[in-house]
Order: sequence, then C-alpha cells, then structure tokens
Amino acid sequence: MVDKLLREDARQTQLQTQDKTADQDAADLAKQQGQRKYMQSLGKPAERARAAFRAAGIPLDKLLPEDVVSFEHKADGSFVLKLARELRVNIGPHALLLGTTISGVLSMQHIRQLVGIGVERTQGNNVQTARAGRLSFLNGELLLETDDAALKKINLRGEALGDLGG
Repeated sequence: MVDKLLREDARQTQLQTQDKTADQDAADLAKQQGQRKYMQSLGKPAERARAAFRAAGIPLDKLLPEDVVSFEHKADGSFVLKLARELRVNIGPHALLLGTTISGVLSMQHIRQLVGIGVERTQGNNVQTARAGRLSFLNGELLLETDDAALKKINLRGEALGDLGG
C-alpha cells in the first residue's frame, strides 16, 4: 500500500513539473515574441541607427546606407552597428572609412571607445590612414581623434556631411 502511494505521489510530482516546464516555455515564447514585436515597432535598423545618432547630435546619420544589417543600442550608450558592406565617404582631402562593424559608446555629441571607423588623408601621392578612437561633433565640425601621430586630430566641416545626404 505504501509503495502504491509513493508511486502515485511521484507521478503527481512529475505531472506538476511538466506543467511548470510547459508554463515556463510558454512564458519564454511570449517574451521572445514581445521583444520581436517591440524591435519591429522601432523600425528598420537603419532608421534606429539614424535616430540614435541624431538624438546624440552626431551627423553620421547622413552617411548610413539603407542596407544596415543590425543596430543594437543599450541604455549605457554602448552600440553595435553592422553594415552590409564597407563604406568609403570622401570629404575633401579626407575619406571616412566605415567598416562592416562599428561599435562604441554614444553620448551627447561624442562617441568614445570607437571601433570600426578610420580616416584617410591624401596629399599628392602620399596617403595616410589611421583608426579613429573617438569622434566628436562640436561647433559644426566633426573631430576624429586617431591612433596615428601624423593624423592625431582630423577636423571635418559639418556642412560637407550635410551635402552627402542619407
């Protein structure tokens, strides 16, 4: 008799565990679907990226193509932008080189810990290339601080970016 009670108790426990697992799976699925709907409500990745850059007062939104693969922006300001292809944007004697993955920490008029953007300067036959580690937009100028002593700071006039369009 005791054996029968123990088996019935074990069966009831197993059924309760299965019910809890099914409930948890349903809750997880609903959460994933909710997150997907939320991300879709925010628009396409290119639109989200442009909006984030505009909100921070940085005119990079004008350089982004429509074929942005993904854009993730966290509450601490960190972001990861993935492009379908590398881009080269000529601005006077300089070129901005945008890699397929750009990341950093976005704050008002600054991107620090920047990875994935370079700058190239051409003077005659001499071409210098450097990685940008920080980007700022102040007084109508885009300021790139690089890892190269010769190209330590590059200033690009904001009007030149405005002519590029989105």
